[in-house]
Amino acid sequence: PAPQKPRDLHGLPCVALARFGNVWELHGAGKREKVPLNSRVTFRSILLGKEYALAGHGAALLRTSLAKPHVDAGELIRLLPQWNGPKHDLYLLTASRQVPLRVQLLVDHIAGYYPGTN
Repeated sequence: PAPQKPRDLHGLPCVALARFGNVWELHGAGKREKVPLNSRVTFRSILLGKEYALAGHGAALLRTSLAKPHVDAGELIRLLPQWNGPKHDLYLLTASRQVPLRVQLLVDHIAGYYPGTN
């Protein structure tokens, strides 16, 4: 059966990322839960972890941008839709306010790709 609560993930085989260890931190309904994983394998690359999950070897905590095409195609199933992983801040630093046009185009592209950026 599909998990109903974050702690239900503990019984599933999961794909872990080395930088987070064998714990997923999930946020939802005004709560935060740390879920110990039953991970068969640990990856340094989220892309390799995604491929492992696509091959049917376990659940993975993926960014929406990585997972959505596969969910839409029926290759992955979204578990616990009311819960999300932690948000990560992204900063772009420049040496001055006057940047070359190509740098400004890159900044604009990235800002357009990530909703809620300033």
